[in-house]
Amino acid sequence: MVSHYKQATLLDCGMACVKTIISYYFPKLEHLDSLQFDNNNHQGLSLFEIEGMLKSYGIDADSYQIDTPSLLNNVSFPYLMVVERAGLPHYIVVLDRDSNLLTVSDPANEEIEKISSLELFSQSVGIVLIPQKSESVNLEDRKGVVTLSYADKLYHRFLSSLSWKRKFAIFFLGIAKIILPVTIAFFLQITMSNLLNIQFSFQLFSLASIILASYLYWQFSILETRLKGKIENDFLNDILSSFYQNQLNDFSLTKNYEYVSSYFWNLLLSATGIMQKFYLKVQLLVFCLLLLLLLKLNIIIFAVTSLSIVILGLYVNFEIRKVVKNQREFIAKSSNFSSLVENTIYGLQDIISFQKSSDFIKEFNERLNELLGTKLDSTHITNRLLASTQIFIGLTGSFLIATIISMRDYEHIAEYANSILILLLLSSILSSLITSWVALKKSQYSFEFIGTEEVEAKRDVIPVSVAKIKQLSCRNLCKKWDERSVFNKLNFEFNSGELTVITGGNGTGKSSLLNIIQGLSSPTEGDIVLNGMESFSTLEETDILDYLSVYSSEFHVFPGSVSKNINFTLFNKENYESNNLDSLNLNVSLSHQIDGKATNISQGQKQKILLMRSLSQEKDIYLFDEPTENLDRNSTELFLNEVEKLVNEEKIVIVVTHDKDVIARASKVINMDEFH
Repeated sequence: MVSHYKQATLLDCGMACVKTIISYYFPKLEHLDSLQFDNNNHQGLSLFEIEGMLKSYGIDADSYQIDTPSLLNNVSFPYLMVVERAGLPHYIVVLDRDSNLLTVSDPANEEIEKISSLELFSQSVGIVLIPQKSESVNLEDRKGVVTLSYADKLYHRFLSSLSWKRKFAIFFLGIAKIILPVTIAFFLQITMSNLLNIQFSFQLFSLASIILASYLYWQFSILETRLKGKIENDFLNDILSSFYQNQLNDFSLTKNYEYVSSYFWNLLLSATGIMQKFYLKVQLLVFCLLLLLLLKLNIIIFAVTSLSIVILGLYVNFEIRKVVKNQREFIAKSSNFSSLVENTIYGLQDIISFQKSSDFIKEFNERLNELLGTKLDSTHITNRLLASTQIFIGLTGSFLIATIISMRDYEHIAEYANSILILLLLSSILSSLITSWVALKKSQYSFEFIGTEEVEAKRDVIPVSVAKIKQLSCRNLCKKWDERSVFNKLNFEFNSGELTVITGGNGTGKSSLLNIIQGLSSPTEGDIVLNGMESFSTLEETDILDYLSVYSSEFHVFPGSVSKNINFTLFNKENYESNNLDSLNLNVSLSHQIDGKATNISQGQKQKILLMRSLSQEKDIYLFDEPTENLDRNSTELFLNEVEKLVNEEKIVIVVTHDKDVIARASKVINMDEFH
């Protein structure tokens, strides 16, 4: 049976459709939820990439242009169709036809739905991808596909980091919390059943034993809570630190950072569920020991209880599937809700200026209601599962009492009483088991969904092997994006003691060239040569940034003082407030504290801070991307004076600009329009 996969963000409908198609051909294949593919596209999947992913599963696929609906009448199912949603391309999977109705798996919707062929084609952009399963498919040999097992890796990492002392302590405390209630019940039963026949000294001994066992139970509960809390904190520290480090290691010019913060909070809330796998093993061991004790007391009661547990297990397993589905919806909806809130804050001035507050409030309420509805569903599912344990103990206990009454077997009343006590303990453990199981499943899916597999650490940095860069040359440099040529055959030199200005229209590759020089991206063809000797096909993974100081208007001003932002010493306790920092006349104190979104400084002041941050660095090459765009004439002149100082110090200065005042000071001007 085909499975319906939902998208989590606006950009991953392609991934959901790929999983749906794979599940159509391989319905018994497990772990498709956790499937991750080896692709680096952070802007959604192209049809070409989807074809490659299906190919790795032995599913051939080709894309076609469709002009009329009738052309699809003879096409076998399933097929992927590109439709338009909110002005954007969107993927859906068409699974079947019933008369004039098509069965459609739309990743944006909750369930598979039926829609008329004419209505669907009215949404289509006229492109379909038609897959076909190969005759011989060996799933073991598929390439380019990685089945995510990050949750399991984390669990094994957790176990390996857990000392034997802590493992034993958790096991001992778990056993003790079972033995102590049994001990209390034992002494109560003996004392109450022989109240008139036992000596006063034994009564005192029983009372003391009950008090001691109760005290120990209280102390062990406190110790267990503290121990688990410490272990969970250590685990969270490891996971969240890794996630944060991954974001630093996984910088990309094309990466979508829309949902990073919401993923972080989902990890914070669900990460420790992975640890429940260990607690589950301890609880299951104790549970089995109690069942063996029940077997020793009465085989019939054991058999009835075991049958009840099997029925309960089948029900719980059925409900757990709903837990996973609910967790999928919760992460998706919490991510979308978080994204809306963040974008509202970032774009608040736009919203007010264009009088769109009512639209955003309406969307906020809709997303919030969806999120809270999913959260409420989660509570209902969990409550049903926990209530099932109470039903288990109630029905099983009622059966035992009815058996005692009907058989009138009063000679074994103590045996039955002990059996009921064990049933109560089993019920308590079952509640813990179910809670741990739910937490584990939620946590596993959270990791699989978010795809937090550790990013490969940065490789060893390749030294450019020069003491000082005096010349940077571009030789036959070309850059393409998706087969579109950005620039072609660049041949020029940047020399020390020169101010080189780069001009050109939008999309001519000015910023792309700066990114190549910074080692943030690679040229499609050509070489970068340093000092006329050291040649590189790319500066990525080199130490080129040791030689560069860069300005971009997209850089960030952080909360903290102006001086710490200029020096980029945000977390140093010492203050560096030399007046020499204010070379562009900020008109604000260097000790002025910038708020979180830099709303208490002007756009011009923000730009000056970023420019002074770049100017304050002692480097060989200085790159400025549109540095005077928001500066007044006086500030522009101050900036040019600073640039002139750099030129006089034999630095390489490269400025992307259309400012005539800057161009007038240039040693040479490169027009990128000439390289298309």
